[in-house]
This record gives sequence, C-alpha cells and structure tokens, in this order.
Amino acid sequence: MKIESGLNMFYIGETEEEPLAKATYRIEDEKLYIDHVFVMPQLRGQGIAADLVEAVISYAKDKELQIVPICSYAKSYIEK
Repeated sequence: MKIESGLNMFYIGETEEEPLAKATYRIEDEKLYIDHVFVMPQLRGQGIAADLVEAVISYAKDKELQIVPICSYAKSYIEK
C-alpha cells in the first residue's frame, strides 16, 4: 500500500478526508509532534502503523525537526 502525504498527515487510502490509515502531526517551534496514528481494523497487524510512523520520522529528519511523540503508539515505537 502506498503512503501519501497530506496536510499535516501521512495516510493510506483514496483521499486524506477518508483514509484507511493515517498518522497526523503538527509542527511548532522546530518540533514535530506526532499526535495520532490510526489504522482501520481490517488492516491492522500488517505493519502499516509502523510504516506511517517511519514516514513521519523521515519527514522530520529531512526538515531537521525534533520529534515529540504524543500518540502512545508512536511513543512506544520510537522508544524501541
């Protein structure tokens, strides 16, 4: 599945308005806050959430932003 970039999010699906999976973030003061990671139940267990968090991490590194995980999934993933 292809990860798309939207407004303050990375997502999988036809449109960012109705994604099948998404990771949302916001940028404030040179920091990127990962607010939420969601995957539809029928797609869970395939590593999609991890792929989305990796996309956000890559984006933050490219922009030289400090990553601050707010979402519990993102926090546990980054701490691994």
